[in-house]
Amino acid sequence: MGKLATAAVIGALSFSACHADVEYWLTDVPDYYWYKGCAPTSGGMLFGYWDNQPGYGNLYEGTAPMYAGPGTQPIDAIISSTEHNNSTYVRDECTHSNTPPPGDTGPNSIACFMHTNPSNGSTSDRNIPTGLRRYALYDDPDTTTDESYYFHSLMQYTNPSTYWPDPVNEAVFTFEDYQNEIDAGRPVDVVLSLDGGGHAVIGYGYWIDDTGQQWYAVRDTWQDGNSQGTYGVTSTLHNGREYWLWRLRDTGEYFGGAYYVDSAVFFIPDDDGPMQEDDDYSNYFDGAEPVNQTIETIYAELGSGDVDYYQIWLDPGDRLATMVQNDEGYDEGMRTIMVLYDPSGNQETSSYNLVATYLSPRLWYQADESGWWRLSVTGHDDTDTGNYVLAMIRQPIPEPGTAGLLVVGLGLAVLKLRRRRQSISGRKQT
Repeated sequence: MGKLATAAVIGALSFSACHADVEYWLTDVPDYYWYKGCAPTSGGMLFGYWDNQPGYGNLYEGTAPMYAGPGTQPIDAIISSTEHNNSTYVRDECTHSNTPPPGDTGPNSIACFMHTNPSNGSTSDRNIPTGLRRYALYDDPDTTTDESYYFHSLMQYTNPSTYWPDPVNEAVFTFEDYQNEIDAGRPVDVVLSLDGGGHAVIGYGYWIDDTGQQWYAVRDTWQDGNSQGTYGVTSTLHNGREYWLWRLRDTGEYFGGAYYVDSAVFFIPDDDGPMQEDDDYSNYFDGAEPVNQTIETIYAELGSGDVDYYQIWLDPGDRLATMVQNDEGYDEGMRTIMVLYDPSGNQETSSYNLVATYLSPRLWYQADESGWWRLSVTGHDDTDTGNYVLAMIRQPIPEPGTAGLLVVGLGLAVLKLRRRRQSISGRKQT
């Protein structure tokens, strides 16, 4: 994977009320001003970070800038191209309604791959990880550089039952999971929700203060100083970085009037490339494609009447999050049914021990016993066929990387600066 950016280390060690201030952040995370949507702008910052890491310097032709303020910036064309900005929004396709530049016949910016609406900058949250993965694979035909890289990308929710039926055992994204990603040198696309809309920001560090409160360092795309009070945000400036309080949905609250952490998007390099389906796995008894990695991206094709099976080894407490989408990035394209089989089920009969079955192509599950669990992908009926991408993450996440840790005992400075309000609607990230 190459050497990752390390945390800056300053300050002194002190203890207060039996708690130690623990602060850790990643350097080389750019700060870009909002352009045509918070989701593609945040995606631009993710790509900018990786473009500055050894081994990934060709994600852009040239070097990604560390800062892009208001006004026309070179990075804007990567976040949302002129062709996309001037196009008619087509929900199920990433196309341009006008003439693209020479060599470009389709998507050519992050906003386009995310299906961001060019008229208002809104993006459906499910298209954020898919858009990131697809843009990472994009090779601009107008350059001599091959900019394509394989990345895994998957969204996991802090409480999936808010939007979908409860699994038997619910797997959720926690602050500790967020810490693990930062420790491993990977910024996180943090998706926020509230009543009437949402927001996407980049989390690039964490701070646990001397009272035990949990904070995350944020690039919020607004660049107007401390966002204290904006949409109910509780934030502070600490050691020169803006931190937002890690707030989850309150008990009994569907959305609520203040931003809470709704989900997080993993974005992990895949140096070996995605797993390619190279056999017919429709026969359950003859074995299924084994998957035993922490995170996988599988490209496959579903034929008429087929069921594709994959085996995932899970231990008690291991969590599995999955998503299936068609080749255009939409999860209802094949009306896929996700089924997880308990390893204690009788494999000699058709009476499998079904743990969870969804008419939605998402699944979150926490295992209660060890075994080769079996995950199936199938259409709702024989007419549901075509290419699909199955993304899955099996936690716990790998051990943290070698980046340093900062333990400090500095006073808490709360600076109330001017507020900035952002237009949002629906469960869209703008």
